[in-house]
Amino acid sequence: MKNIFLLLGIVALATGIVSCGAKKSTVVDGESVAKNELLNAGKDVAGKYWKLVEIFGNTSITNPKEAYITFSVTDNKVFGNNGCNSFHGTYEIGADNKLKFSGIASTRMFCMNTSTESEMSKTFSSTDNYEVSADTLFLKEGEKIIARFVLSSAPAADATK
Repeated sequence: MKNIFLLLGIVALATGIVSCGAKKSTVVDGESVAKNELLNAGKDVAGKYWKLVEIFGNTSITNPKEAYITFSVTDNKVFGNNGCNSFHGTYEIGADNKLKFSGIASTRMFCMNTSTESEMSKTFSSTDNYEVSADTLFLKEGEKIIARFVLSSAPAADATK
């Protein structure tokens, strides 16, 4: 009986030693990804103000408010404005610039003359990856560009409020 406990102890110790030396990884969308790769994922988009300049091929953006998106650095939250209403939700970035939005909710104000409100909603459900080139963010579905944003400064707060 002592030999069995001794053998189990040795196996447990060996398993612990081997697992400590193993490369740390996690699973994102069914793929194993190194933790350090996930830590660096999204640093090219997070904490920046991205102004919408094209959506589903439309570059004639006319809205009561500036449409933009911002990705939080610390908590995987996304927020912005779709040209009329504010929105917020969460995002997940994985290997190979995979991007998934979830839990997107927005205010429900009535706005006339908005060209992007419904398209932004479609963008969140269709996007599966992104690309950053210089100061431009592309949200994509496969290889197809859905929306294009440019790095911008957040507009100054309305002085009348």
